[in-house]
Amino acid sequence: MKQKFWNGLVKAVRLTRPFFFEFIIIMMGIMLSLWLNDIRQDSEKHKDERATLLQVLEDLKADSSKVSNNLTDIKEYMEQSMKLIQIKDDSIKAAFPGIYNEVREVVTYVPFEPSKVGYIELTTQGKSGKVADKQLVMDIMGLHEEGYRNITRLTDAHRDFLINKIYDYITKQMPYFGTKNDITEERKTAFVNALHADEFRHMLFFDIVLKQNLEEAYIQTYKVQKILIEEIEKQLNK
Repeated sequence: MKQKFWNGLVKAVRLTRPFFFEFIIIMMGIMLSLWLNDIRQDSEKHKDERATLLQVLEDLKADSSKVSNNLTDIKEYMEQSMKLIQIKDDSIKAAFPGIYNEVREVVTYVPFEPSKVGYIELTTQGKSGKVADKQLVMDIMGLHEEGYRNITRLTDAHRDFLINKIYDYITKQMPYFGTKNDITEERKTAFVNALHADEFRHMLFFDIVLKQNLEEAYIQTYKVQKILIEEIEKQLNK
């Protein structure tokens, strides 16, 4: 009985041997295909990650240039407001056209619109999962959602103050000088009195405070930008 069993088993093995090797070959083919597919997916993921980081890097460099330029402008306008607070009557009359233009320039605000292509790719297009360094992704989003948003909030507050307070005061209290015929001693005196009025000086002081807050926000943002640029460049150079 046992002999028949072993004979049958040996016969079964002989009959199924070709199919067994075919099965092994098929399994190896499937495993190789899966392995190659994993390599392809990893390669595509790496390409997506690199493309996303390159876009973010491009945005950061453009934005850091804007921030640097805006910092220069804010400092210049701040100094201008300080000068108007401290200016004397004789200085105004000696260089009247220039002072008049400087007063009108006080209502200039510095806009800031960040580049958002890379940020949009990370958020709405779901490419944040393509970036392996999750802390880097969080830092990039934090820059937009905190740093840039803070600058926008302060810029809007400054713009509204300039329009609703300073511009309103200038148009109502200071004579307009459009031609040489407008520059009379009486009108110049009215302009000087309006410039030296406590109400206007208080406005200039508050304008300086708003600009100082903006300056600090820009400085902190610029530092974060430089750190992120350095980190992304490290990631891309790996």
